[in-house]
Amino acid sequence: GMYIDRLAQDGDPTSFDLPRPLPSKKTLDFSFSGLKTKAVQVIRGADEPWEGQQLHDFCASFQEAVADILTKKAILAARQTGVKGIVLAGGVAANSRLRVLLEERATSAGLWSFCPPRFLCTDNGAMIAAAGWSRFQAGEPTDWQTRVRSRWPLDDLPPLVGKGGTS
Repeated sequence: GMYIDRLAQDGDPTSFDLPRPLPSKKTLDFSFSGLKTKAVQVIRGADEPWEGQQLHDFCASFQEAVADILTKKAILAARQTGVKGIVLAGGVAANSRLRVLLEERATSAGLWSFCPPRFLCTDNGAMIAAAGWSRFQAGEPTDWQTRVRSRWPLDDLPPLVGKGGTS
């Protein structure tokens, strides 16, 4: 996260050839497993621990690969759904390269983009509580028997639109 972003500021994002997950697919699916595997291989293949410019270059290359695929998929999602803009939120929205690249690509695609101030870009319980409050206000109380799921596809949830929610 923030350490990679900081180190990447003085690096060359073209120094390491890192893969982009499912770049040619016209689906919104992607996985970072190939990128993570390649990154580990590159790091383990180094003769000695990196310092200085080589570390900055690797961080810039890794950050560029992640920002590249996230922004491409975000633009593709906007086109497929017909929305007019993209909001970047959560902890990932604090990444400087992602913010810049999304703005550039959204503008090129004729979309608006919005990134909240960095100090608001965190992953925290307040966001979860706000989402729960919105669902409660929309008349969707829970019986407290809801199963905890670390990965819960959004299409498993009924939309809040038209029910007094904020979506």
